[in-house]
Amino acid sequence: MYDIRVVMKNAVLCLLIRSSLAGGNTYTCQACPLNSDSPIGSFDSSQCECNAGFTGANAGPCTNCIPGKYKDETGDAACSDCVTGKYSDKPASDRCTLCPEGKYSDKLASASDLCQLCPNQSTSPEGSSLITDCVCNMGWKGANGQPCVECPPSTYKSEKGDSACTKCSNFSHTLIPARTNVSDCKCNAGYSADPLMIRHLLV
Repeated sequence: MYDIRVVMKNAVLCLLIRSSLAGGNTYTCQACPLNSDSPIGSFDSSQCECNAGFTGANAGPCTNCIPGKYKDETGDAACSDCVTGKYSDKPASDRCTLCPEGKYSDKLASASDLCQLCPNQSTSPEGSSLITDCVCNMGWKGANGQPCVECPPSTYKSEKGDSACTKCSNFSHTLIPARTNVSDCKCNAGYSADPLMIRHLLV
């Protein structure tokens, strides 16, 4: 007398044949298709699902996502395009890579690192998708997405963005351009920043 059951051992379909006459168990196992897996307790090939980075119907076959696309979960879903600001340059990707800080990309489904450098003396956050995400560095001025020019002497700019440079207070100056802090403004000869002292020292 035989007892036939199907059990599962992590991506392998196993046919368990128990014979009361033989007094033992025999396992006949069948692997899921390449690049697919199935949960514990599966008993049918349709429970073999494509791995992340691969697409296809349950039970296979599973094909890899092409560069520029990705799939971040198991199952029969199609691969998705990398959105702007990201790219995937390898097949079978389960995620897209963000453009690094200081770069951007407006390309959809980019299959290689097409991230562009921001204009001169500007930067952008990681994963930026537009040139206008590039903003001028501290000490530099200009519109977002445009080349930046340095703040002239006797001015400073302490934040990133398209704000204007700020003039040093009266009777103070900076010796060099592209200054980033009010502390870079030094008093002219004969003047002091200490309010307890006479601002204009008689000579």
